[in-house]
Amino acid sequence: ADDTIMAINNLVLYPMLCSYLGWFFDRGISRWTVAVVLVGSGTAVVTNVPDAMTTWANLAIASVFCLEASGYLRHRLDSRIETDPLTGALNRAGWARACHQSMALSARHGLPLAIALIDFDDFKQINDTEGHAAGDQVLVDFVEQVRLHQRSSDRIARIGGDEFGLILDDADAE
Repeated sequence: ADDTIMAINNLVLYPMLCSYLGWFFDRGISRWTVAVVLVGSGTAVVTNVPDAMTTWANLAIASVFCLEASGYLRHRLDSRIETDPLTGALNRAGWARACHQSMALSARHGLPLAIALIDFDDFKQINDTEGHAAGDQVLVDFVEQVRLHQRSSDRIARIGGDEFGLILDDADAE
């Protein structure tokens, strides 16, 4: 824009664009898109509106901040959607996605796949006699023990109160 005010008004939209990209798109794609937009805008500001350079630099910094913040928040939300808050294991939604992913991989490459379901017998008695905090600790300790002994490709999920699932890629029934 030939008018400085118009150029500045256009730049104000960049943090909103960055927030949108960071929330809805892959972080790599978002970063490249913002970089291209900022380089193009910066070039236009330098060649057409030299007085607006400071404003453009401030908005560029704000845009990068908005992009990274929204991308980080989106990543945390995605993680929480599939994670049990007590144990840190996958929850039912994460279990469904991981099972689907493992079954597809197993079918595509002809690899064995083992899925195990674990249910604690009489778990309610722990909660009734020792309290819910003790029952929660049993669940947390169980997941920690499984993680200590699992392979990096194995996954554990809490699919119910005291019900767990294990996904063991490239493993047979033995």
